[in-house]
Amino acid sequence: MNNHVAASDRCVLKPITADPSFNKEVAKIILATQEKERFEVGKELHDNVCQMLATVKLYLDTGLKDENYLREFVALGKDMLLNSMEELRRISKSLAPPSLGLLPLFQSLSDLVYTIHIARKEIYLDIDGLDEEMISHELKISIYRIVQEQLNNILKYAEATRIDVSIHQQDRRLCIQVKDNGRGFDPGDKRTGIGITNMISRVNVFGGKIQIDAAPGKGCILSVQFCL
Repeated sequence: MNNHVAASDRCVLKPITADPSFNKEVAKIILATQEKERFEVGKELHDNVCQMLATVKLYLDTGLKDENYLREFVALGKDMLLNSMEELRRISKSLAPPSLGLLPLFQSLSDLVYTIHIARKEIYLDIDGLDEEMISHELKISIYRIVQEQLNNILKYAEATRIDVSIHQQDRRLCIQVKDNGRGFDPGDKRTGIGITNMISRVNVFGGKIQIDAAPGKGCILSVQFCL
């Protein structure tokens, strides 16, 4: 993929300025994001977990009606119950990844990338010079969420065949880049999206900078910088 797009296609998303309306804007973004997450979790629980548990009940009811098939249907119900537990773990991890509080940031990001890799997506993670003692826990969470948000966007919309995630630190400068070779988009149509707006607010809270280079048919490059 060509890593550069024409100047006319480039969209630079600057941090929200620190004017009196900033806190109100951030509050709106937080509320909108929370409502979106609640809706998505509710939909996941209804469409996936509830349906799986209903199937478990059906297997058990069927087995209890005919003892000749009890063992078979109990086994089927057990397998479906295990699948339900895995689905709940997936949903829980997407909301509050437990590894962030227990493992280094690089390991948490590695786990995130691995979940995409096992879904048969070509994705690469490159971390260089990272000194995690210089990064606050709050910033680590924001970095994780920014990468997670962009990866979700790529999986949902980009139709990419390759994703590259890089995190490089030099002295007090931390640079994050998420690049894909997908279908791309016109950045002018995406500026008001909750996902991008939320990433901007996360970056701005820590005084960072964010830039998105994208164009139809040319993929997308998300670049974020923080001064530690």
